[in-house]
Amino acid sequence: GLAYLAIDAQGNYKSSFAKFMTEEELKALVEAMNGKPGDLLLFAADKNSVVWDVLGNLRLEIAKNLGILDKGEYKGACRLLGVITLEPGCSIGAHIHENEEEVFYVMEGTASYLDNGETVILNEGDSCVCLGGEEHSIANRTDKTVKVFAVILTY
Repeated sequence: GLAYLAIDAQGNYKSSFAKFMTEEELKALVEAMNGKPGDLLLFAADKNSVVWDVLGNLRLEIAKNLGILDKGEYKGACRLLGVITLEPGCSIGAHIHENEEEVFYVMEGTASYLDNGETVILNEGDSCVCLGGEEHSIANRTDKTVKVFAVILTY
């Protein structure tokens, strides 16, 4: 199943499961996920293949609505869809994806993105795509937390 918890601009919660939790439990969950007003927290549970299919289709729908990908551009699966929090001084070290592409979207803060030896500074709202077979990394070289939405697309 796919459950959600939306936090409106005033900090109020709307959720598919709120009626089963106390206000304190909801608040603790939001705090544990570092949720802020305007965030949509998603929870998926099932067999891996089902979760990956659901999140992959969700990724495609979001990308279509934002005009990021053309319809039918990716026929493969989504291996990763999530928010990565990088505390000051932390990074995801240099690595290569074969037969996959990785998309980063900076939700909060400023990240240093290394792609094939070239460093690019990504500010809040910026995005980048690393093509398959290219070495890349993303790091937080600032004194503030960085949040990055990451998607790994397989083909």
